[in-house]
Amino acid sequence: MAENPDKRQKSDAKPKWHWSYLVCLAVQMAVVASAYYALAVRSFLVPAVFYWLVAILGILTIVLMIVGMVKQSISYVWWEALLLIFAFCGIWILCLAVLPLWLAVTVAGLVTLLPYLWPLTLWHDLAFLLGTAGIGLFAAMIFPSNVLLICAMGVVIYEAIRVRQAQIATLYAGAFDAGLPPGMLLPAEWNGWFKPIERTWQAGQGMVAGLLPFIVIAAMALRLARLGWAWFSFLGLLMGAVSVFWGKDRHGALRSWIFPAIAVVFYALAGIFIL
Repeated sequence: MAENPDKRQKSDAKPKWHWSYLVCLAVQMAVVASAYYALAVRSFLVPAVFYWLVAILGILTIVLMIVGMVKQSISYVWWEALLLIFAFCGIWILCLAVLPLWLAVTVAGLVTLLPYLWPLTLWHDLAFLLGTAGIGLFAAMIFPSNVLLICAMGVVIYEAIRVRQAQIATLYAGAFDAGLPPGMLLPAEWNGWFKPIERTWQAGQGMVAGLLPFIVIAAMALRLARLGWAWFSFLGLLMGAVSVFWGKDRHGALRSWIFPAIAVVFYALAGIFIL
């Protein structure tokens, strides 16, 4: 029996959030693989300035967590805005880790400024993907495997309730005025990658995805690369399959929590298998 043309057209017209998310994941996995290879070639030796930057960011993270626990005025909006700062710091962490100092400063500076100088959706997401990979490298370096797993499980829960927060509308409105979406900007159509941020970030044209899932996925992917490229590759293929078949619900909404959830389960199973 032939498929109804109207039904097929209606299905094709749905936003491709899950495909855009898959593109971001694929690019990030490529960045993580390249970073790991570059570090392995250099026997994981990095310049001293890298450790200073990581130490400063680590101290800042601890201080802000303490402030967030004791000060009731710290809000969800404040935390999401803080993630933007971490993402930009991640660009510098990643570049300093894998590039010579002079080249790292040049590339990190250009990548940081590129979304402002040429505000395309593509450059915005690329900058944040590099930033989340850098923070993932930072997390993979300082957190033991079990601590990283617990943190990743918390991120899955956080992401599951993130879009239900009433304050997210306030966050989006403030960020739109500043011209910088607080996360990955997922276009509804393929040509959205080459549109200005302001055009893609319109109702029905694009949506904002949180940064935390990309950070924990990058951290766990780096740890899996140390176990072998087969583990790393299988994680990428598994998340790709999940994106195609379960990346969105029957209403067309993105299941953003399912991607870090798959990474968490696979990371836990890999740890059990190796032990």
